[in-house]
Amino acid sequence: MLKFHSAKTRMVNTARGVAECLEAALGPDNAGNCDLVVIHAALGHDFKEMLAETRRLAPKARVVAASGCGVVGRDGVSESMKDIAIMAIQGKDFVLAHEDGIYGANSYEKSVEMAKRMKAQNPDVRFIYFLASGIDIANDRCIAGFESVFGPKVTIFGATSSDNMRGIVSYQGVDGDVYQHAAFAIGFTDPTLEVDTQATHGFVAVGEPLVVTRAEGNRIHEFNGRPACTPAGWAWPRRRPVATPSRSARSARSCPRRSRRSTATITCCASSRAARATQCITRRPARRARASG
Repeated sequence: MLKFHSAKTRMVNTARGVAECLEAALGPDNAGNCDLVVIHAALGHDFKEMLAETRRLAPKARVVAASGCGVVGRDGVSESMKDIAIMAIQGKDFVLAHEDGIYGANSYEKSVEMAKRMKAQNPDVRFIYFLASGIDIANDRCIAGFESVFGPKVTIFGATSSDNMRGIVSYQGVDGDVYQHAAFAIGFTDPTLEVDTQATHGFVAVGEPLVVTRAEGNRIHEFNGRPACTPAGWAWPRRRPVATPSRSARSARSCPRRSRRSTATITCCASSRAARATQCITRRPARRARASG
C-alpha cells in the first residue's frame, strides 16, 4: 500500500529547500524514509543540485523532477522563481520508466517504449502519471501510445514541464540526470488506490465560455460554430470604439498660440481621456538668415 506525503516551500537555497520539504512532508526524524520523490520546481533552482541533495537525503528513493511556472500545494498556488514542491511516496507499488529525445514527431513511439518497459516490470498498472517536455510535444499521441499497451481503461494524468511560458528550454530530471527533451512515467499498481482527476490553472477567465464545435485530435477548428482561426470565432469582450474627429473638425479648432502675424502651424491636437483637456502642439518654421553686405 502506498502512502503519499507532500510539502512546498519558497527558498533561495536549493539544497535547503529540498531538506525543508522532506522534513515537512515526512518529519524531521524520518526525512529519508521514502521510496519515490516527485519534485516540481521553478526555474530559479539548479536542478542538478536539487536531484543530488534529494538522493543524499533519501538514498533509497527514486527521484523525478520537472520545471514549471510555479507550484500548487495544500495552501494554494505559488508562482515565485524560488518555489519547490515535493510528493514523497512510501511503498513499492509503482513502476518507473523514462525516455530521452521525445518530440512531437516521435511522441507515440517514445510513449509505447515507456509503456512496454513499465508493463514488463508489472503488468497490473492501473494509473499512469506522465510528465514530458512542454516544448514540441504531441500529448494526444502520447496518450494513444500508453493506451495501445495498457488499454483505454488505464487512467492517465500529468502535465508538461515549462519555463515560465518563454518556450526556450524546460527541464526534466530522473534520479541523477537532468534532461531538456525527456519524459517520464510512473505507473501505480496499488489495488487500493482510487483517482479523481481535475484540471485547473492560474489564469483568470475572460469573456464568455467558448464551445468547441469541431475538432480533429488536438486541433480546434471551430468555436461556437465559427472558424477558430479568425477573430469572429473568439467571443472576446468588445471595447467601445473611440470617436475620431473628422479632418474638417480638426481644422476648425483654433489654437490660442496662433495669431495672424505668426507663421506657426498646428501639427496635432490630442485630447487626453484622463484629464479631458485639449493640448495644442505648435511648430514654427526656422527663420532665414539675412544676407550680409
